[in-house]
Formats: sequence, structure tokens, C-alpha cells
Amino acid sequence: MIRRIKSPPKNVHQLILDPESVRAVQSGEMTEFRRVTGRLGKINELINGRSECSRISKDGRNWNFWISPSRGRPEFKHVVRCPYGKTGDRLWVREPWRPLTDPFAIEYRADNLVVVNPNAKDYEGLWRCDKWRPSLHMPRWACRLELTVQSVDVARLQDVSDDEDAWDKTNAKRHPWRANPLVWVVKLATEATLYIPGP
Repeated sequence: MIRRIKSPPKNVHQLILDPESVRAVQSGEMTEFRRVTGRLGKINELINGRSECSRISKDGRNWNFWISPSRGRPEFKHVVRCPYGKTGDRLWVREPWRPLTDPFAIEYRADNLVVVNPNAKDYEGLWRCDKWRPSLHMPRWACRLELTVQSVDVARLQDVSDDEDAWDKTNAKRHPWRANPLVWVVKLATEATLYIPGP
């Protein structure tokens, strides 16, 4: 289901997706994603360095990890803020795109949808090149999709996914499947929002 709204809600965070994932969101096939981002990567480095994580708890958007350098040693609490927020928060999707000049509009690579953007007049300097731009370079005003966070959890990768090839395709260098890293597990509400920026 697609709803149109005129202004973004509060508690909005960014989510970078490739064209394939955008299409999966639009079709309803993608209802969950797993990532190692933010300071969770540092937690994995500590654990892989033979430190022990005895327990994990959460307090709103913050997650607490109790880690000991080795068995029998004092524990230290590491507080990590989830970059995807908490239940009820929104995620604005950054996806591959390009500006068009006739008329001022944005084309989205996932489905080649062209949307006239009312903010274009304020960003004419960007419209001199029609080349595709990566997800990371999408500004907030060019976003067309927002998702609602249904739940956030932390789990060992191999406990929540058995797709080793897909994971290692993008994560093998820093967080390979065999390391069984801790990952953010974010479940999405089934409804996506088509965000139409206001004038």
C-alpha cells in the first residue's frame, strides 16, 4: 500500500538501499533487513578479539553490551545507539537516482519512475548533469520512500539468516559469515509511504 503525505514525521533515520532492495520493498518481499553498522562493528571487533559479551539489553534506541576482556575479569558496559532508531520510528530511503532537467524532476533507478520535484528550483546547480548518482548521495528532499520500523533486535547472524553467499557478497571483508557477527535485525511494517516533498 502506498500513502502520500506532505511532511515527514519526527524520529526519521536514513536507510541506504540498492535498486534490487527498493524493488523488494515495493513488492512487499522485503520486510526485514540485517546490518552491521555504526558502533556495532566495534562491538564485534572486541568480541572477535576474544573478549566475552555476557548480556545485552536495550533502553529505547540505546543498546547496552556488557563485555569482559576475558573470563573472570570485570565487565564493562558499552552503550551503542542503533542507527535505525526504535519501534515506531521512520526510515527514509536513500536509493540510486539522477536529476532531469526537462522538466525539473528526479528519476529513480529501481523502476525508472520520474517524479517532478517542487524543490528543484532551489537546487538548479545540481541539474546540470543527468548521470546516475549512488544512494549515498541522495539528499533528503529527493527521497520518495519512507518505512516504519516495526521492531529492532540484535542477534548473531547465523541465528537469523542462512544465506551465506548473499551476506558475503557485500560483507565478506569486514564481517564475514564465518565470524557470525552481531547484527541489527530490523523488521519493517508492511506499509511503505511515498513521500512527496512540499513546496
